[in-house]
Amino acid sequence: MRRKTRVNLSISIIILGLINFACKKDSTTDNYYTTDNYYIITGIVTDQVTGKPVSGANVYYGYRPWGEFYAKVGTLGDPVVSGTDGSYQISILKSICDQTIAIGQPLYKGQLLYATCDGYVGSDIIPSDGGEIKMYHPAEVHLHAKNDTINNNIDCTKMWIEGRNRNLWGYPGFIGSVTQGVFANYSKIFFGRDFDTIFVVKQLWGNLDYDVNGGNSVIEGPRNFSYKLTPIPDSITHLDILF
Repeated sequence: MRRKTRVNLSISIIILGLINFACKKDSTTDNYYTTDNYYIITGIVTDQVTGKPVSGANVYYGYRPWGEFYAKVGTLGDPVVSGTDGSYQISILKSICDQTIAIGQPLYKGQLLYATCDGYVGSDIIPSDGGEIKMYHPAEVHLHAKNDTINNNIDCTKMWIEGRNRNLWGYPGFIGSVTQGVFANYSKIFFGRDFDTIFVVKQLWGNLDYDVNGGNSVIEGPRNFSYKLTPIPDSITHLDILF
């Protein structure tokens, strides 16, 4: 997506490079076009499992600070609703869009699209050029954590879930984000040498890859365990965590 923004000549070459990602668009792609006052963005919402169109989804034009994938996405204006064929069309004022990403704002913001819909747990976060947005089915995971007290001397450890697609960490309510690279929004502490417990985690995303890690800290220190997890949509997935 090629964009243009007026800048002062004193701004460095590095900043000029960043401005190519600003909001103003040309008219060379299939998913958007411009009028005098609006950017018109189009696409389709589909079911991640079946590939079929999803009607009645709320499609949002959103933003978050550049590079801060863990930051929660904000929205510009009201959502639009996908049609019976899954299609959507967003009209956003150029003045609002350009002001949001203007150099000199406290946070230089990147812009994006995402969707919500009843019966789904979340969606892709895609660039603001438009295109396909996939909706994900919910999944439930049962984590059976057990310290066998034979092969280790671990008396206490922390377990956390981390989504492998960091672009989704900012999606509203996403389980598996690590805020500012430090604080996991789903974590448990295990105490005792005879630990044997099942944790039930709901509202994970089916067919999405996660890591289930254990250690003294999210950001430093050795891992006591690390498991890969891909929950099955609309089902219960069982994972044994032995350490």
